[in-house]
Amino acid sequence: KQVAHVYVQINRSINIDQYKLFIKEATARGIKIYALDGAPEWGPSSKPFLHFLNWLTAYQAGAPEDEKFSGIHLDVEPYLTSQWTTNYNGAVLKYQGTILAAANTAESLGIPFAADIPFWFDEMNVKNKYGKGNLAEWVINNTSEVTIMAYRDKAVGPNGIIELTKYEMNLAASLNKDVTIAVETMNLGSSDGFLTFYEEGQTVMDQELALVSEAYKEYSSFKGIA
Repeated sequence: KQVAHVYVQINRSINIDQYKLFIKEATARGIKIYALDGAPEWGPSSKPFLHFLNWLTAYQAGAPEDEKFSGIHLDVEPYLTSQWTTNYNGAVLKYQGTILAAANTAESLGIPFAADIPFWFDEMNVKNKYGKGNLAEWVINNTSEVTIMAYRDKAVGPNGIIELTKYEMNLAASLNKDVTIAVETMNLGSSDGFLTFYEEGQTVMDQELALVSEAYKEYSSFKGIA
């Protein structure tokens, strides 16, 4: 399938040797493995978050070069918590602290740091001790790369993947940052059919994603599809 990056969900109950073997075999095939974790309620002092960073730091220290993770990939979606609606500013502040802590760990390990963001973060304004502007811009500024969750089943049009990601693509290009555009393939049920390619199938998905790739082929920021 020409996969270049795999985001591996970290489960600390799995033996470290399993990760080493998996990464070694992936490295031999030219595939980079990112350590993935995250939960909506994560904050900079959340125990699961700190356990994740500590586990990864210890792992990297004990792994040969071809068995190391190539990056950190954080999937923290604070808008799935009740705090997002009851105390938006507090939820955003907590989220930003998490992003910065992960960025610091990635920098100390000498690996890139990627974060998942929804396409609509460019409509969310922030103004606090970390600066002001829209949330998409802030995250792109404070990560090496982002994956935009552009969950739509068509490339073109006002509610299509290209239109929904254009702002982030332009911004990332100006900041010399990488962007991967993510689509959904799971069965989400009929009411959410427009969010996923499940009903359309792979042939249609490939055709639509070819249009996305064509639209962004000149963008230095475009790093492909997730």
